[in-house]
Amino acid sequence: MNEPLLPRIGTVGFDGPRERTFSRLGLVEYQESFTGTPSERSLRRLRRRAGDDFTFVLRASAVITHGGEPLLDRLRLAYLPEGRLPRAPFELDELTHAAWRFTLRSAEALGAGAIFWQTPASFRPTPRSRARLARFAERHLAGSSLPIIWDAMGLWEPDELKAASQDLGLVPCRDPLLEERAFPGRSYLRVMGKARTAHGLGSDELYLLADAVEASELPWVALHTATPFRDARSLSQVVAGA
Repeated sequence: MNEPLLPRIGTVGFDGPRERTFSRLGLVEYQESFTGTPSERSLRRLRRRAGDDFTFVLRASAVITHGGEPLLDRLRLAYLPEGRLPRAPFELDELTHAAWRFTLRSAEALGAGAIFWQTPASFRPTPRSRARLARFAERHLAGSSLPIIWDAMGLWEPDELKAASQDLGLVPCRDPLLEERAFPGRSYLRVMGKARTAHGLGSDELYLLADAVEASELPWVALHTATPFRDARSLSQVVAGA
């Protein structure tokens, strides 16, 4: 029988010195792999600095999820042929294959506990989008040992996201401060909250998040608030004292 996962609370990207993050938090959603090409050597070095108990969630390459978006026009990625870009998310072509191989190599070098991808607002729950995502998942995710977390920014209703995630073996992403209903099974808590104020999360919000962590089968939380490190520390203290 598998042991229950320990809560891992941290930030989307590094907020402040990395050593402070490694010593005081439990998780970082690593962003540099989304629009850059960190070397495997630098990722292994970062893994050693973090220590074995620290959890990284590595963000998948933008080439996979953001095909056709203006964002890609500004990127120069070593694993892509010069001047060639995918036309849509989750294309089954050599470009997304190369980006997926880069993502997997990066996740292995970093010792990541999961891979995260976020689909843009233009990726709506249409039959074409569903079919494209299903074909990519069938081709690349079968037998994957790492959980794949999906944050859908388009007009996906919670029930649609839950059903699609279950069908494809993905872990849905949710913000308990915006969507209080829990998904059955596992979900990844990625928190922006109702207002990105400079004052950080209030006590009511922290206790609501602590309840969501306690109820989750995957008690991992990445804070993307205006003061993520401070909020992550506050939430860790609330969870530890619960």
